Amino acid sequence: MTRQPTIPSSSSSDVLVLVLLLASCAPTPPPHEPDVLATTGEELAAIPDTDVPDAIEPPPPTPCDAHPPSPTTLEPLGQRGILVLDASFPRELGTCLSPALVLREGAIECEPGSTRCRVGDRAILLAREHDDRCEPYALIRYPDTTPTTEPDDVLAALAHRDEACALHDRIALQDPSLYDATLRARRIQAGPRTALVAECLRDADAQTFAADARARFARVPLRCAGLRCESAAAADDAAAPAHSLVFANRLSGPLRFDAVAWVLTPEDHPRALELLRERCR
Repeated sequence: MTRQPTIPSSSSSDVLVLVLLLASCAPTPPPHEPDVLATTGEELAAIPDTDVPDAIEPPPPTPCDAHPPSPTTLEPLGQRGILVLDASFPRELGTCLSPALVLREGAIECEPGSTRCRVGDRAILLAREHDDRCEPYALIRYPDTTPTTEPDDVLAALAHRDEACALHDRIALQDPSLYDATLRARRIQAGPRTALVAECLRDADAQTFAADARARFARVPLRCAGLRCESAAAADDAAAPAHSLVFANRLSGPLRFDAVAWVLTPEDHPRALELLRERCR
């Protein structure tokens, strides 16, 4: 007798269908990720490292580090003056020189990262940062060797720099208000017998004379003290004006142009000062 195949019951068939449905709905396993330890050096190099901070750039050098006082920076005219002090007598007001005259003091050697320079064997040049420039402003002469730092009394005397250099700076920078000779100006020069004589100029003549003085004194370095500046051109400078003095007064308000004296010798200075005491008539 032939055995007939067994036909599954309806309940078994339902179970089988359910199993197949569950298998098809199972989540797809994630793709295999490469082992980090197995990554090559080239692949690591291609991955940017965002955790490393940007390199910090050093600050730009200060004006005096980048361009310390030197013959190149001191030689041009039209710069503010340098107060010159004697360390032995720091309470004296001192004189004011054009920077170009410091070149005659000796070689300049500046300390790195400092605004202090040695000039020759017995002088110190001090500079300061003014706007974006390195501006030398004081020269201290010492009787012996220079110290490592300036004494307190010398530092206190430096506070008078602007007062001592007031006339120098207005002449060197060609301040037009200094030469506003609205009332009168005086000219002192050799007379018929070489003796100095004074001449009073007014109105248009005074204005012309003041403009001429402004142009003349802008072409030479100056040595100034109080209300007087002396031309200090090199002896071999044929293009410089003759040895002369320019005077200012402070009768009321700011400094004003007063007189120019063309003198023959240093011995003429007292006579020029004597003539300045006389009134302009």
